[in-house]
Parts: sequence; C-alpha cells; structure tokens
Amino acid sequence: MSTHATRTAPARTTRRGRTTRTVLRVTTLAACVPYLTLKIAWIAGSRIGIPEGSALRRDGNSLMALNALTVLMDAAVIALAFLLTRPWGGGTSHALKTSFLMVLVVVEQCMADLVERLVPDELWVL
Repeated sequence: MSTHATRTAPARTTRRGRTTRTVLRVTTLAACVPYLTLKIAWIAGSRIGIPEGSALRRDGNSLMALNALTVLMDAAVIALAFLLTRPWGGGTSHALKTSFLMVLVVVEQCMADLVERLVPDELWVL
C-alpha cells in the first residue's frame, strides 16, 4: 500500500471563464470607483455634488465618519471581487469567502439603520 497522497492536477481555466471573471472585476471597479472617488473627495472637504443650503453641509463629524465607513465597505467589495475572481483567491476557503460576504451584508444593514436615524428628516424629501 502506498503512503503518499494522490495529487490531482489543478483545474484548467477556460478562456471563457477567464473572460467572465475579468468582466466581473472590471464591472465591480467601474461601479465602485466613482462612488469611492466622491466619498474620498467629501472626506477631504470637497462640497462637490452637495447643494447650497443642504443639511449635509452643516453636519461635519457624523457624516465624515459615515463617509469613511462607507469608503471602507466599498473597498471591501472590491477586495471581495478580486478574491472571488483571481487565481490567488482560489486557495481561500469557501467558508472564509462566504463569511466575508456575510459580514459585508450585516455591516450594510447596520449602516442603513444608522443613516436612517442620523440623517435629518428634511433630507429624505425629494
């Protein structure tokens, strides 16, 4: 009886599979980068996209903290997209990837609740 483990060859990735993963990464970046850029600009003090007289111009610290947190969340989405679509992410356990995604969902729900409580009522009117 042999004492060495049987090795299996690594799965070959098809060209179509590589293309699909590349499209997913590019789509994620295209969706996240403008949001990240705007949030980082706001954290840096820019008022771009905020109308004159808006309550968003008056409240500084709590919105700064929320913007910083959402930047981290969006960066985590990009990291997750690369983790799920790059070859080096293949060694990461499925449980770790699922846990990472679940944490993002829970944090997003907490953020939604926090924003609903902190944002003044006049900002909810369109």
